[in-house]
Amino acid sequence: MRIKWNFNIFKKIYVLIVLFLIPVLGLYYYSNQISVEVVEQEINNRDLNKLNYVLSQLESDFEQLSLISLALVQDPDIHKYVNSDVFASTFRDDYDLVELKVKIMEKISLLSLLNHWRNGIFVYSGNGSEVLSSNILLRANFQPNEFSPIWEYNPQADQFYKHTSTPLSEPGTEGPDELIVEVRAPASYIREVLDQLKVGGDGDPFLYRASYQPLVNRTANDPLIAQLNERLDREPLQAAGHLTEKINGKKYLITYVRSEAMGWTLVDYAKVDTILAPIEMSRNFFWFSVGMLLILFGVVALLLFFHVQRPTGELIDSMHRLKKGDYQVRLRPDKNNVFYFIFKRFNEMAEEIQHLIEKAYVEKLRTNEAVMKQLQSQINPHFLYNSLFFVQTMARRGREEEVEAICMHLSEYYRYATRVDKQLVTLREEMEYIRNYLEIHVMRTQRIRYEIEVPEEMLELEIPRMLVQPLVENAIKHGIEPKPGEGVIRIWGKRENEDYALYIEDNGVGMPAGEAERLNELIRQSQAGDEEEIGCGVWNIHQRMRYKFGEGAGLAFAAKEEGGLLVGMHWNGEQGEGGERNVPVAAG
Repeated sequence: MRIKWNFNIFKKIYVLIVLFLIPVLGLYYYSNQISVEVVEQEINNRDLNKLNYVLSQLESDFEQLSLISLALVQDPDIHKYVNSDVFASTFRDDYDLVELKVKIMEKISLLSLLNHWRNGIFVYSGNGSEVLSSNILLRANFQPNEFSPIWEYNPQADQFYKHTSTPLSEPGTEGPDELIVEVRAPASYIREVLDQLKVGGDGDPFLYRASYQPLVNRTANDPLIAQLNERLDREPLQAAGHLTEKINGKKYLITYVRSEAMGWTLVDYAKVDTILAPIEMSRNFFWFSVGMLLILFGVVALLLFFHVQRPTGELIDSMHRLKKGDYQVRLRPDKNNVFYFIFKRFNEMAEEIQHLIEKAYVEKLRTNEAVMKQLQSQINPHFLYNSLFFVQTMARRGREEEVEAICMHLSEYYRYATRVDKQLVTLREEMEYIRNYLEIHVMRTQRIRYEIEVPEEMLELEIPRMLVQPLVENAIKHGIEPKPGEGVIRIWGKRENEDYALYIEDNGVGMPAGEAERLNELIRQSQAGDEEEIGCGVWNIHQRMRYKFGEGAGLAFAAKEEGGLLVGMHWNGEQGEGGERNVPVAAG
C-alpha cells in the first residue's frame, strides 16, 4: 500500500531544522574565517616585531663599526703617522715614530674591542704604503676590497665590509693624498644571530638580496628557502610587509623587513598549517559533530516515519477504504509499535461493521426475495391470463395439439415457480424452466425463436432458483417486444477451469455502449439503496450471486454492434457461500 507523503508536521520539522542550520553554519563559517585571519595577523605582527628587533641589533652593530671607522679616519695621530714625511720635524728620532705607531695600534685594538663582532679594522693610505691593523696575521695578508662607502658583501670571503676615507694633504703637495679605513664584519656572526632567531620558532630566518645567495642559518631548509627566494625575486618588496606562498600544497606566511644600512632584507616564514592546526582540528570536529547530528537526526526521522508517519498514513488510508465500502480492510498490528492498540481496535471495529453490514445485507436479500415472490405472485396471474386467453383462442380454432402443448408447458412452468421450499436448484432444472417459459412465448407470439447451448458439465451446478428467468423476461419485454420482426434469444454457457459463465443474448433494441458501461459501473459499486437506479430485478440477481458465490460473482452487460444486448452471469465453482475469491467478469 503506497502512502502519500503530505506536507505534515514532519516536513515542517525538517524545514525548520534546515532553516535553523543555515544561519548556524553561516555564522560558524564567518567566525572561523575571522579567527583564521586574526591568527594570521597576529603571526605576521609577531614575526614582524621579532625581525625588527633583530634587525635593529644588527644595524646597531654595523652602525657602531661605521662610527669606529669614522673615528679612526679623523684621528690626528693616524694622520700624523701616515703623513710622517710632512711631520718629520716633530719627531726627534725613529723611536718617536715607532712609539706613535704602537700608540695607534693600541688605539685600533681598543676600538675593535668596543664591538663584540670578530671584526677587522685596517687603516692605510691611498698609495698603500703601509697597513695598520690590530691583527698582525690579517695585516700581513691584507688585500683591500673594492672601495665602497656603504656596506657590501664579499661572497668569496663571506664577510661584509665598508670603507671610510678622508684627504691627507692638499692637492699638489707631496705625500699620500687619502687616508682609508676599511672595516670588515664576518657573515658567521650574522648566521649566529639567525641561529638564535630560529630557536623557539618554526621557520628558517634568512637574509635576502636580489642576485645574491641568501644568508641562512646553519640548519636551514635550503630547498624551501630557494623556492621562497624565487618568490621574493618576483615580488616588488616594500620596506616591510607580508606575503603568502603555497609550496607543495602547504601555505606559508612570509614576513620581511628591509635594512637600509645593510642593503639586505631579513626574512622569516611560518607554516600556516602547523599554526592553524588547533583551529582546523576544532573546525573539523565541528563539521564532524554536525554530520553526526544530521545522521542521528536522519535516523530519528526514519524511526518517526516508520513508527508514526507510516502507521498514521496506513490508518488514514484504511479509514478512507472503509468509508468507500471496503469492509474487508484490515491493518497489521505490530506489538512493538505504539499504534498496536489503535490498529487492533480498528480491526475489531472493521470486523464488527462488516458483520453488521453482512447481517443487514442478508436481511435485505431476504426482504428482496419476499418482494420478488410477491411480485411473481402478481405477475404470474397476468402471465397466466394471457396464456389461458391463447388457449381459449386455439380451442375455438380447433387446434388441439397446440392447446395440449401450451397446457403442458404451463403446468411445468407453474410447478417449478410455485415451489418455494427449495431455494437451490441445478442449472438443468433452471434451463427446463426457462425452456417452458420460452415455449409459451413462442406459441403466443409466433415471432420468437430461441437457442439453449449449455455444456453438459455445467448442467449439474447448483444455483439459486429463479435466477435466470428475470433476465430472459427482460430480454423479451424490453428488447424483443419493442422491435418488429423476428426475435431471437440465445442462452449459452462457458467454462474455464473453475470459472463459469452463462450468457443471455437477444437481438432486440439493445442499449447504447455508454449506457451499458454505466450500468456495469453501477453494478460493480452497488450498495443497499441502489435498486431503483439499477432495477430491482437486476440488482437482486447480482446481489444473490455475490452472496452465494462471493465478491467476484455477478452480472455484466455488453451492447452488441449488430443490435441487442448480451448479459453475462459469472461465478466460480470453488467458492462457497460468502466466498472472497475475486473472479474477472467479462462478457463472452
